[in-house]
Amino acid sequence: MTTTTDAPQAARPRGMTTCPECLGGARFANCGACGGSGNFSDELCARCGGAGQVELEGPCPACAGSGLVTTAYVRIADAAAYAAGEVVAERRHGDDAGEGEVWAQTHEGVTVYGLAAYGFLRERLRTQPRVLVEATQVPGHLGHPMPVTAVRVPGLSLLLSGVTWGYTGTGPNGLAAILHDLGAFEDHRQALGWVAARPQFSTWSLLVVRAGNSAGEAPPSSEASPPGGVRP
Repeated sequence: MTTTTDAPQAARPRGMTTCPECLGGARFANCGACGGSGNFSDELCARCGGAGQVELEGPCPACAGSGLVTTAYVRIADAAAYAAGEVVAERRHGDDAGEGEVWAQTHEGVTVYGLAAYGFLRERLRTQPRVLVEATQVPGHLGHPMPVTAVRVPGLSLLLSGVTWGYTGTGPNGLAAILHDLGAFEDHRQALGWVAARPQFSTWSLLVVRAGNSAGEAPPSSEASPPGGVRP
C-alpha cells in the first residue's frame, strides 16, 4: 500500500507530483517484530513503538528521497500495476525493425499496455544519453507495412503499436507521458501539445539528449532537445 503527502500543488515544480511510493521521501514497511499490529505479547511493540511500521533504510528509489516524481512516472507506474503479471512486451526476431534487441508492445493499440511495455524497458532506455523516438513503419503480418512509434537507443528498440492518434496507436496521452518521462518536455501538457501537432499518418523523429536519471527524477530541461529538433 502506498501513501502520499499533502504538499500543496502550487509548491511543486512544473511537471512534478507527490511520490506515490513513499511519504516525503521516506519509505515504511510493516514491523517484522509485531507483524504490523503495533503490539507484542499484549504490550506495545518495542521495535516500532506501537506504530506497526518501521522506516526502511536508504532513500526512496522512485524519487531519490525528494518526495516528488514526474507525473509521467505515475502514469507509467499505474500502467505497470494494471498489467502486473501479464506479458506486455515480446521480443521480435527475423525482421528489419532495428539492430540489436527489438521488443514490441503486446495488446496492440491499447495505451495502458504501451505505457507498461515502456515501463518494462524504462531503466535501460533512460540510462542512455540519447534516445530517438520516431514514427515509422516496420514489416507486420504477412510482410505488410505496420505503423509504429519506435523508442530507440543503441542496441535496443521498443516498438509501440500504431502512431500518434486513434485506436490504432499508442494514443496521444501515452506518447506524451513517454516523451515527458524521457525528458523531452517539462510537463505533460507541453508534451501533449507537441504530439497533437504531429500529422497522424506522417513519419517524424525526435532526438532527446539527456543525462541518465534514476526512477522518476526530472532531468534538467537543458538536457532535452527542443521541439525544433524534430525532423519531419
